[in-house]
Amino acid sequence: MTSVAVEKIPKEIKQDYDISLKFKNKIYSYSDILKITNNFCQILGKGGFRTIYMGYVDDAPVAVKMLSPSSVQGYQQFQAEVKLLMRVHHRNLTSLVGYCNEGSNKTLIYEYMANGNLRQYLSSGTKFLSWKDRLCIAIIPIDGGSHVSTVVAGTAGYLDPNYYQSSRLTEKSDIYSFGVVLLELITSQAAIRMAEDNNDDDEKTHLSHWVSSVVERGDIHGIVDSRLGRDFDCSSAWKVVETAMACVSQSSNERPIMSEVLIELKNALEMELSRTKYGGGGNKSNGDSSVELVFVNVQKKSTPQAR
Repeated sequence: MTSVAVEKIPKEIKQDYDISLKFKNKIYSYSDILKITNNFCQILGKGGFRTIYMGYVDDAPVAVKMLSPSSVQGYQQFQAEVKLLMRVHHRNLTSLVGYCNEGSNKTLIYEYMANGNLRQYLSSGTKFLSWKDRLCIAIIPIDGGSHVSTVVAGTAGYLDPNYYQSSRLTEKSDIYSFGVVLLELITSQAAIRMAEDNNDDDEKTHLSHWVSSVVERGDIHGIVDSRLGRDFDCSSAWKVVETAMACVSQSSNERPIMSEVLIELKNALEMELSRTKYGGGGNKSNGDSSVELVFVNVQKKSTPQAR
């Protein structure tokens, strides 16, 4: 396979990475939390089970999430989130700095991303990411061949479903989390989205379930972020969609390994770079964006192939 020179992604997205390198996952006491947040003087945000405060660790800004002591769901999420985030790191997404588990005080400390995290870039109207940008964001952190995965602050939607039965996180759990982020990069939608055409306003669905339903219709433009229009290579997009859907397979045995994911993403990037280099259109198949999807059994050490 021809090697692909991964181009630089927008400077603002990578700017906070140098700060994150200072940190190592660490256990903090509640008194440490009081000092870090200056007695919780600045609130960054609130949610159903947590309040997020501004803080500083060694003069570096951090976001401090305090979980509600009365929330059983919050405590379960805290346990899962610590286990997951202690395992993983991705330069373009928020990383765990440390945590406090002292009595009823359950606290998670993340690096603070002043320029915004990936979710903000994907949902922002002013910081638009091209298809090439999105592929570079996915590829760069795993291009060294090392074990790496990705997750954003908060585990809702990113945690391997098998964890709820086994209470164990494996490399295939990391693959699942990475697959969810790939789907976010493709669609610019959140991991947990509101269901459409449903009378229950509170009904929510996982992003992978929605993508699966659209895949059945064979329309790539119904999956990819509509703001891209047709400014992307359709074969490249199908390859990334297929790879992401393999990563989020309910069966861990059916998920690829990270080296296989990297090969597919590099192939997808090569397709897109070829399109932009030679001035091709969004689809090299005479405008037909519908393709036959073939999911190859990854237990055979293969990955999904676009047709």
